[in-house]
Amino acid sequence: MDAVTIEAQHRFVGGSRGHAPAPVTFEVPVREATLAELIEWTVRAQVRELRTRRALAPGEFRRVLDRLYQARESTSGDERAEGAGGTDQGRAASGGDLDVEAEVARALRGFAAGAYAVLVNGRQVERADDVIVLRATNRLTFLRLMAFSGG
Repeated sequence: MDAVTIEAQHRFVGGSRGHAPAPVTFEVPVREATLAELIEWTVRAQVRELRTRRALAPGEFRRVLDRLYQARESTSGDERAEGAGGTDQGRAASGGDLDVEAEVARALRGFAAGAYAVLVNGRQVERADDVIVLRATNRLTFLRLMAFSGG
């Protein structure tokens, strides 16, 4: 079976929170996948991209992932401290020992909480367990819903 190509891009809707990262492209060996699987593969690809192509200051790695996938309440001090992790705080914040499984789980919680929507080939997918038939080349668009400041 030929691999399927996925290009995942991020767009911000609403308030201003800086520029979206460059799209990530990866391949998967399946023709059908749930949205949850697509989110997982995208988070893994994003982490690889951040680790290999960007020199980030301590703490910036976590902020990038939070900005992309986390619900507003998920980035509170308690969960941020839990995600950064006591004695490993510096390494986790810089991406060196980041727990990718935990990041995938946080991204899935963010989707469930409505922090972002996902379009697959221009069509919004509503549920994480929806099965998507993939084409040879696919585009995922993560629409991060941002609150306007001021108001």
